Formats: sequence, structure tokens, C-alpha cells
Amino acid sequence: MSYSAPEPWKGLEVRQTVGNKRSGIVIAVVLGCVLAAATVAFAFDDVEPGSYYETPVDWMVDQGITSGTSATTFSPHDPVTRAHLAAFLHRFGGELPGADQSFDDVEEADYFSDAVGWLLLHAITAGVSEDLYGPDQDLTRAQAATFFYRYAGEPEVTGSSGFSDVPDGQWFSDPITWMVDEGITQGTSPSTFSPDDVVTRAQFATFLWRFAGEPAVGEAGSNRQPLSYACGHQTTLDKTECAALVNLFHATNGTEWIDSTGWIATTDPCTWFGITCNFEHLDEVELMDNNLTGTLPTDIGDLGIGLRTLDLSENEIAGQIPGDVATLTGLQRLWLDYNELVGSIPAELGNLTNVGWLYLNSNDLSGPIPPELRDLDQVIYLNLSNNQLTGTIPTELGELPQVQFLQLHSNQLEGTIPTELADIPMLVSLTLSDNQLTGTIPSDLGDIATLRNVYLNSNQLTGSIPASFVTNTQMRVLNVANNQLDGSIPEWPAGHKMAYLIGFGNDFSGSIPASVANLTDLNQFMFHDNDLTGAVPDGLATLTNVTILTLNGQSGCLTASAPTAAWLDSFDSDWNDGCS
Repeated sequence: MSYSAPEPWKGLEVRQTVGNKRSGIVIAVVLGCVLAAATVAFAFDDVEPGSYYETPVDWMVDQGITSGTSATTFSPHDPVTRAHLAAFLHRFGGELPGADQSFDDVEEADYFSDAVGWLLLHAITAGVSEDLYGPDQDLTRAQAATFFYRYAGEPEVTGSSGFSDVPDGQWFSDPITWMVDEGITQGTSPSTFSPDDVVTRAQFATFLWRFAGEPAVGEAGSNRQPLSYACGHQTTLDKTECAALVNLFHATNGTEWIDSTGWIATTDPCTWFGITCNFEHLDEVELMDNNLTGTLPTDIGDLGIGLRTLDLSENEIAGQIPGDVATLTGLQRLWLDYNELVGSIPAELGNLTNVGWLYLNSNDLSGPIPPELRDLDQVIYLNLSNNQLTGTIPTELGELPQVQFLQLHSNQLEGTIPTELADIPMLVSLTLSDNQLTGTIPSDLGDIATLRNVYLNSNQLTGSIPASFVTNTQMRVLNVANNQLDGSIPEWPAGHKMAYLIGFGNDFSGSIPASVANLTDLNQFMFHDNDLTGAVPDGLATLTNVTILTLNGQSGCLTASAPTAAWLDSFDSDWNDGCS
């Protein structure tokens, strides 16, 4: 059997929610009421085969945008009301959430209520007045053109439509000209558009089908066009900065984020997840570990010079770092670490003279370190580690006046350690491990009064441990493991703060100095796989803070008194395996 709408719903939209194009069981929801299940035949009796609107109507049914005015009729020559328009466009856009609306003539239970809220959110409509939407008013052709034009983001239009009844300067001139340029309309005659005429359902179906790109019926995918957020009509955030946020959302697959609360769904961008504003400008964008994929948009610099924090770390962002990020000159914290970024570090980042935290580590960045980074006057944390950077360490990094933590480890850097790094006045931690560095350790590094942690392990360094590292009694960590260092382990003065002294995998020779017992803070002492010989000082066993001690794998022979040997065995049972 077929289904006909009861008289109270005559001429209104009957929505197919279950079923296929031609037949099926359907529960129709009209004006919030659930009608009885029935068999529906979608071969509309009033859609003439071969008519200009046959394919558009079939496509609309196939996409779930309409199921006609009854099971057998589409009513192609009936007018489209503003309520119908809202419902059609909302379904076409994927029925996404909208804004709260308070029009006096739109009740919450109305089938088009959510659609009107969605139109409001994207500034496709502002109603016919401040309090009225006008759902029962027939839609004119000029209004229809304007709705489509706003849906498309109000693109720039040049020239005129060519229609005698569409004079330049009218509110509908640009929309109709755009419709002509896009091939959505040819007018009602070669010289007229008839802007005041009512849009029929057949005409609207054809407009929408052409707007979607004239897709084939049954074509894979929804054929629905994504709708950009209407930044030009919100008032809480600078419009350019808002557009940059929207582009970031789309470029990084925002619909798949772990948390996208509010994004492209509410009228106040300053309330979106991860966003903090300062008056009408962005202050913080914090989207760490939020499943961002894709690439960074090239207009990321449009987030504004007031932006202080940009945290996109621990995501899966690929592609290159846009040089445009350097226009965010107000940045104090830039965290792009733990992503999949490639390409070189933009030299323009040197323009971020207010940045204090610059984390680009744990990506796949390549090429040399730009010497322009010397201009980062305020940088405290500079982390470029765990990439594929090549070339030498720029001597210009020695000009950084505020840097305290310089982390360049786990790259492919080569050449010598620049002595200019000793000119960094506030350096606390220097991490150059896991590179291909050669030459000796600059003795001047130990003269940096603030230096506490030095990681030089897993390079090809030669020579000995500089005496300045001994005289710098505040140093806490020295890791020179897996190099080609030789000579003896230095003597250590009383009161030295060294806690982690690690030098395995080198060519250190001679005996372990008794002065190691002066290192009362010592936690790790790792000197296995060297050429050490002689007796292990008894004083070593008096160090109560030691948790890791390794001396095995010596090419020579180490000995110890019975009490010291027992203590050593508790850490490293093979400590004297070089003895025959």
C-alpha cells in the first residue's frame, strides 16, 4: 500500500527516517508527532519523467533531505516556505547543532526549530525581524539566492548578473550574480531572474542539487557541503582570529578531536574547548593530546599578536611548520612537540622575541638549526631534541641571554661543541647527547656558574673531563658515556654537589680516586666498560645515597677490601670481572 499524509499535514514536509528511495517501512516525524509505520513508494506521481527537476528530486530523497509532501507526491509546483528552507538546508548540512533561538513564531517542538537555530549560528538568517523568523512565509527567489550565498560564506563577487530585474546595489545583487557565476541558476528568462517570485519546490530542489555539484543519485558519500563558521557575525572575538581558529579546526580534522566542545557549534568562540580570550582577542589555544591530525594552516599567524600560548603538543600533526607562525609575536609559549612535523625549522621563528618556551622536539624536522634563533631574547626553554636535524651547532646560540635549558639531543648534529655556548650566562642544563659530535669538551663550559646538568653521552668526543667541571662544585649531573674519552677520573673536592656521574663506554684508565667519597650526594656512579684498574676506595662504600653503581667490563683488574667488595656486589656482582 502507499501512504498519504493526513489532512492536518497536507502540503507540509514528510520526513523519511527509515527506508530507501522507492519503498520501505518508515516512521514519519512531522511537527514533532510520530505517525504510524507504513509502506512508502517514492516514485512520486507528480514528478514528471524527464523533467528538469526529476534528478534533483531523486537526489534529495536519496540523501534524506526530503521524502515529499506524501508518500506519492512531491508537490513540485508548491511554494517553499521559510520553514521548509530551514529544514532542507539543515539536513543538507548534516543536521549539526545550532544556537539557541528565541523567535516568537518558532516553538521548540516545531520540526524546523533546530534548523532555525543552526541557520542563526552560521548567520544564514537573522529572521524577518528581531523577534520573528517568518516560518510560514513563502520564500522568494531573491531570498533563496541570499540563503545559498551566505551558506557558501559570502564569497567575493565581481561584475553583475546580467539580469535586467537585478540592478546593482540591491541586497540580492551579489547573491544572484554569484548564483549565475556558479551555474546554479540561469534565470527565468535570458534577461530576467524574477527576484520577487516565489520559489517552487522543483526550483529549490534544482538549486540545491546544482549547489552540491550535480551529484549522481546514489553516489557514495553525502554530497553535503561543509559549512564554515560565520565569524563575521559573532561579536566576542576578532573576526580574523576567529577565522584562523575555524581554519585550524578544519585543517586538523576537528570533527575527530577527542574534545571539540563548542567548536563551530556555539556563537562564542571564546568558550570553545581549549580557548581563552582576553577581551576580543585570543590569549591561549591549548589543544594538547586531543587527536589533532592533518597539517597546520598557512594562516596560523592570523591567531593574532595577542596570543600568549599555542599548545598543540602530543597530537599527530604532519606537514611543515608554516613560517607564518612567526607573526605571532606575542607568543610566550609555543609547544609543537610530539607531533609528526617535517621539513626545516623556519628561520622566521627568530622573530618570536617574547617566547620563553619553544618546544619543537619529538618530530621529524630536518636540516640545520637556524642561526636566527639567536634573536630569541626571552627564551628560557629551547628544545629541538628528537628530530633529524643535521649540520653543526650554530655558534650564534651562545648569544641567547636568557636560555636556561638547551636541549639538542637525539639528532644528527656533527662537528665540535662551540666554545661560544660558554657565553650563555644563565645556562642550567645542556643536553647534546645522541648526536655525532667530535672534538674535545670545551673547558669553558664548566665556568658557567649556573650550569648544573651536562649530557654529552653517545657522541664521538675525545680528550678528558675538563677540570672546570670539578671546580664548578654546584654541578649535579655529568653524563659523558659512550664517547672516546680517556685519561683518569678527576679528583673531587669536599662539598661538591655531583649526584649523577656517568662515564661508561669510554677509555678511562687508572684507579678510582679516593676523593669520589667526597661526593656525598652521589646517586649514580656508572663507569663500566673502561680501562680502570687498582683498588676501589673503601670510602666509596660510605656513600649512602648511591642507588646505581656499575664497574664491570674493565679491560684491567679492580680489587677491593672484603667489606667494600660485599657492598659492590650488592650493585654489580661482576665489578671485578677483568681480574684473572
